[in-house]
Amino acid sequence: MRHVVIGGGIAGVCCVEELCRLQPSHKVTLISSSTVLKGVDTVIKITKTIEEVLVTEKDLAALRFPNLRVLQAVVTSLDTQHKVVNLQSGEEVPFDRLCICLGARPKVLPFKHERIITLRDTQSIQEFARRLTHARRIAVVGNGGIALELIGAVHDIEVVWVAKHGHIGDAFFDTDAAKFMLGVLQHQQQQQQQQPPQQQQEGGPVQQHDHAPQQQHAGHDAVSQQQH
Repeated sequence: MRHVVIGGGIAGVCCVEELCRLQPSHKVTLISSSTVLKGVDTVIKITKTIEEVLVTEKDLAALRFPNLRVLQAVVTSLDTQHKVVNLQSGEEVPFDRLCICLGARPKVLPFKHERIITLRDTQSIQEFARRLTHARRIAVVGNGGIALELIGAVHDIEVVWVAKHGHIGDAFFDTDAAKFMLGVLQHQQQQQQQQPPQQQQEGGPVQQHDHAPQQQHAGHDAVSQQQH
């Protein structure tokens, strides 16, 4: 049996690892357009609907199974009749079973701006962190898991939270739990406001702009930053 998995993200890597573990006599091929694979090292179940996962990046050579072949390549087409994956290099990869793990498309605002960034992966988070060092106010648009984690992690900056639902974390919390969580976040921000100003490494003062998250209503998962 020949298994082919397309996609080097978390779903593709986890699929390959399980196939190789459960079917050691089968041939498994992973096709990824990137030189870096993403996997999960630790999963911690917090509630019935919430899990904390530790995502790590791995080189292609990090997946070591005797029945696994890893290809860095771009898929151009699929021949489902003859069960062949066609690569940009001209190579054909035959399969008996095919798993497509290309990920979901993020919801983005219908226009572009230099101060708008959509958070989706490690690269976009790193770019957001770079811009955040010079920002004094941000608007977080969205009410999903990424928005919840971002609101809890951002400090020393004014946050305006824009969501289309009646309460935060609509997919995870009921109304009472959402009110409690929002109160906790606002209390944390207020405590930070009362802390004495920190000093920069050079000895100069640091201006703090701590404000409790303000919830408004809209849609889409994106982040808009208003810099100095």
